[in-house]
Amino acid sequence: TCALPISINKNCLRINLNKNVDDKIRVWLSPQTSYASLSSNLIYEEKMEPGRPLMQYEKKSWGDHYTFKGKLTDWEKKFDYMKVCVSRPGLYTGTLLLENCKREGILVKGGIRQDTYKGNGVLLKTIHGEPLHKIVYQLNQDSENMVAELLNKNLGAYFESVPGTRKKGLKVLKDYCVNTIGLNPDSFSAGDASGLSLGNKLSASQLVQVLNFCYKRPEISNPFKNSLMKTGEHLKLSHINVPDYMKIYAKTGTLSSRGVNGIVGYIEFEGIRDIFAFAILANKRKPGKKPAYTGTLTDEFLQTIINSFSYYI
Repeated sequence: TCALPISINKNCLRINLNKNVDDKIRVWLSPQTSYASLSSNLIYEEKMEPGRPLMQYEKKSWGDHYTFKGKLTDWEKKFDYMKVCVSRPGLYTGTLLLENCKREGILVKGGIRQDTYKGNGVLLKTIHGEPLHKIVYQLNQDSENMVAELLNKNLGAYFESVPGTRKKGLKVLKDYCVNTIGLNPDSFSAGDASGLSLGNKLSASQLVQVLNFCYKRPEISNPFKNSLMKTGEHLKLSHINVPDYMKIYAKTGTLSSRGVNGIVGYIEFEGIRDIFAFAILANKRKPGKKPAYTGTLTDEFLQTIINSFSYYI
């Protein structure tokens, strides 16, 4: 018996493709595993505009069947959108382990099943992860929702009880935001740690309150600020004019299917110790074919804020 409290490849499968001479493309998933099957009718175009292909999955007893339709472009490749999540990480991990054991000639009796392990476990190896500031850096640079959810579960395990769960972690998170940071409990709620839940409720002013709280604490300030994307490096603001004497540290967020754009962070001036926190949350109110992507609703607001600082220097 082997218990598997682990995940592989961030619970994702990567979409790979080859374009043939007749412009038809062959699509496959990696790692190749019996957990996943697919049917595809994709057209690939070499251009830097979103293709927005339709990606769906159907849950099967053995794993997931994926269906891809529509147009795929270099835009999806550049922003690393060519991957899909699995519906059951435990079954996915177990299937890959079983397949690799058989490939290496290791005899495995029985199959994979989901259950609570009630026996006395044997510690085989202790694995030490990266320091917390490096994990938060990865989280904010790559928008890794799974990392956010696992950090939340760790909060629950550390401050409440083992095993860590989303519910326990959110309780710790809410208590800290209300009792330590001072957010109004009547206008703040958290449905998950990654920001995808419709149960999340947070205002721009509350986000600024959180940013100011982090900046005023030396043990948090620099690691947190440096985990954000920075102009001149990873933060690309192609439609915004940022003066040379100004640097922006920010985290963007987009729910394209619901027309939501957000960007929060700090504006810093070279040679001046002052730093300013900002938060812009924008919702697409009018219906339309094109969903919102990063910057489409927030660029003009951020440019106005930047321009308002022209008097400051």
